[in-house]
Amino acid sequence: YLAAALTGQVPWPDGPDPPEPGLKVFWCDCEGREWETWNRLNEWGLDGAPIIFPGADGTAAMSIDLGRPGAPEALAARAAGADCAGLVVDSLSASHTLNENSASEMGPMLKACKDAARKHDLGWFFTHHANKPSPLQGPEMTLDRLRGSSSIKQWAVSVIGVDQVIAGRDQPRRFRSLKLNFGKPPEDLGFSFEGDSSFPTWGAVPKKPVVLTIDEQAGQFLLDQLRAGPRLAADVWDASRTAGLGERAIRAAKKALNVITYQQGGAGQWWWRLP
Repeated sequence: YLAAALTGQVPWPDGPDPPEPGLKVFWCDCEGREWETWNRLNEWGLDGAPIIFPGADGTAAMSIDLGRPGAPEALAARAAGADCAGLVVDSLSASHTLNENSASEMGPMLKACKDAARKHDLGWFFTHHANKPSPLQGPEMTLDRLRGSSSIKQWAVSVIGVDQVIAGRDQPRRFRSLKLNFGKPPEDLGFSFEGDSSFPTWGAVPKKPVVLTIDEQAGQFLLDQLRAGPRLAADVWDASRTAGLGERAIRAAKKALNVITYQQGGAGQWWWRLP
């Protein structure tokens, strides 16, 4: 989608009009899925001419190894020679034979890419995979989730992550800036797919579900119970058991909210009310 926006065929995800047509993108598919990209171009009704595939027949994948000395410069020069403004490498892991976890190997390669980009006035766009989240991390995409050496995120000027605020096959994805070395990071965007279409529909990000602790649930429960006025304590206790809230949590919430307990006329049943 970003490549199509760069070629002026679709709007940018955040709404501004696309640039003037004429920009080209050099697309290096290193994972053997060029057929999927062509199917997508056809499905979306896009002109594939501005998206240049460097394989022998103009469509096939290109075997590259950016870890070889001079390879980033040669690839950037070839893209610039085709009058391209952007160079997509899909994916970073498949574009080299270096140790991805080694800063001493990845750092020089990425610096060579940066130098070649500056020399040829070219933007490099790498897709890269994330590590699976640990139980303590949750599903949210963060910069620390990038797989491999820290030099990968160090040399990147901008990192965009895709995740889901609400898990589920049919739930919208979130498109968010994880790192930006220039300007203020933009607001997160949401995108979803309608039916079997692979074309993204852009919109607002769904709100993250609020997960309350037991004590927070008990506090909200008491506010709801007493907001309309005093209640019999026995009725509140019955309702709390129906809600599955334990006595400890209710008593803690009662104390935190400064709930007042009293007997009407100084005798009889106990009542609770908010201060």
